[in-house]
Amino acid sequence: LEELRGKAARGDLIGLRHACFRLKRVVHARYRLELSEKAAVVDLLLPVVLSRTLTWAKASYFAGVIVSVVKEKEALPTVVPWRPLFGIVRRLFFPCTRVLL
Repeated sequence: LEELRGKAARGDLIGLRHACFRLKRVVHARYRLELSEKAAVVDLLLPVVLSRTLTWAKASYFAGVIVSVVKEKEALPTVVPWRPLFGIVRRLFFPCTRVLL
């Protein structure tokens, strides 16, 4: 988790991707993460997913990491804003629609 924090603070996307790969290996090995650690992962990776500078492939990889960490049905002590996520869905699935006034 400290590695994720360091890479996210520096904006090192390649290093962040490698750290996420190692995190996914830990999760798939059935190592149990605490709820506070899961919330920290969501708080670190959500701004990366919502960034408009990433390609969709990179953003979907980081979103997949979030899903693999949070896939259990436990309530996290963090709040995920729904409007930016809805904005991503709207941009991807309805790119040519115009907003009616």
